[in-house]
Amino acid sequence: MAESIIKTTIAKGQSMSNPLDCRGGQLVRVHMPPAWTGAPLTVQLSPDNNLWSTLTFRDGKDYEIGVVPNSVVLLDDAFTRSIGWVRLVSGTRNTKLVPQAENREFTLIMYTAGVAASSRQ
Repeated sequence: MAESIIKTTIAKGQSMSNPLDCRGGQLVRVHMPPAWTGAPLTVQLSPDNNLWSTLTFRDGKDYEIGVVPNSVVLLDDAFTRSIGWVRLVSGTRNTKLVPQAENREFTLIMYTAGVAASSRQ
C-alpha cells in the first residue's frame, strides 16, 4: 500500500480542524504538533461532510487521544477502516472544547490502494 500525507490545522483561538477527506484510504497515524494547549484530542466523523458525529466507544465515552507534543500516535484499526470525513477536536463534547493558543498543525498518514499523494488538503 502507498501512503498519503494529509495536513490539517486547528487555528489559533479555535478548537476544531477543517474537514479532511479520508474516503480514499485508511488513517494509520497522527503526528502531533510541537506545542499544545492542554486538552484531549477527540475525533468527529461524517459520511458526507455535512452530518457530523463524535467518535465514541460502545459505552458512549468519547474516543480520546492524549496529545504529547512532537509525538506520533498509531491509530486503532477498528476505528479507521472506513471513516469518510474527519475533523480533529481540541476537547470533548461532554466537558468542554479548548481553543488552542496558537495554530496547531497535524500531519496524518493514510494508507491508500493507489499511488501516494504528496499532500492532500
